[in-house]
Amino acid sequence: MPFPRGKKHQVIHFNTNIIREIFKKYAIDIVWNNVVERGHHFKYFQDTLLEKSRMKVFNYHHYVIHRSLEHLTSYLPCKHIMLDQIIGSMTVDINYFHTQHCYNMLMEEAEDILNKKQLQLLKDTCKVEIGGYCNRIETDEKYHMYTFIYNHRLDGYKNWKNTFEMFDRLYEKYTFKVIVTAGDKGNLGAIENKPYVEIKSFSLHSDYLKELSKCHANVINSRHETFCISVAESIMNDQLVIAPNKVTFPELVDKNYPYLFNNEEEQYEIIAKLLQDNIREYKYKESNKLLLETHATKIDKLFSSFEINSFTFFTHVPLLSFKLTLDFWLIILISLPNCNPFGAKKPPLKSEKEEKNNEEINNILKILLVEIPAAFIAVTSLSLIHISEPTRLGM
Repeated sequence: MPFPRGKKHQVIHFNTNIIREIFKKYAIDIVWNNVVERGHHFKYFQDTLLEKSRMKVFNYHHYVIHRSLEHLTSYLPCKHIMLDQIIGSMTVDINYFHTQHCYNMLMEEAEDILNKKQLQLLKDTCKVEIGGYCNRIETDEKYHMYTFIYNHRLDGYKNWKNTFEMFDRLYEKYTFKVIVTAGDKGNLGAIENKPYVEIKSFSLHSDYLKELSKCHANVINSRHETFCISVAESIMNDQLVIAPNKVTFPELVDKNYPYLFNNEEEQYEIIAKLLQDNIREYKYKESNKLLLETHATKIDKLFSSFEINSFTFFTHVPLLSFKLTLDFWLIILISLPNCNPFGAKKPPLKSEKEEKNNEEINNILKILLVEIPAAFIAVTSLSLIHISEPTRLGM
């Protein structure tokens, strides 16, 4: 679909011509919306006076424009994005946040804009569940030398300069290397000549994961995150994560995890001890919460709670497929005699034969709609569309 990928363009782009054609072709019940600023437009795009007949809009918050972003960034000056993310969340059915910190940031900005009644209405639509985008990452062979991976952006809010200043201090006493996989070529010149740095680029994600699996630890100093996929990937490989004791990191690691720091000296002491004692892994006990399967199961339960066209949505969404276009079921249902899935009353039947036929039809519908929904996903003519690719600001 010709939707823009850049965030600045996405938030002001709503091509009504394309959306209208999609709605003509598919009987859409749920819209999975990654561009939360456009949520209210999707919710009220249909020409109907019946609120319950409107499609459900699921806003997926994988980024938040928040005051914790530094001023010299491409995001903070965009006040229109900050305002639109609040308005776009006001009228949707579910606002989904994959960390508590992500939710807290949006609420902090909303408190400055909305009155108490509006703020409560927004809160009532919010669901917070720890996200999960990874599978287990197995290791064939680790590097012999103690190796850190830096798989984060070289962007201001990541405080990457602090991280490499810490590595500089540590390298005066300890031997190690740092594999840098970030694609921020503009800032690579500041670190590429450091004696412990190796810069590697990968065209395939599988090659990147293979390289990650060879490393032992991950260091980050970020002050703004909504999740942090790069840290989650290290956790799924039982790598040590040395991160600030704030933003999303306490939610990603185990409870009472010992390697979160509160200041620079704590960070130095933690890493120095790991190097000195040659500690090369950490067995996480709560890492299942970061699995993609866990994440998909939680979202499936939310979808199952929707009331769609007088029917409860019973079907199970496949773990890796949210693009369903099986609208033929709706066509079959509304073409059956005396079948009206939208609840409008038909004139009374005039003969016992017709009544018997109707009873048989209802039994068939019961089997189709309730007893074998797992076999036919589109029992309520479900069509989910993925509006845009996720912008991985949390990486």
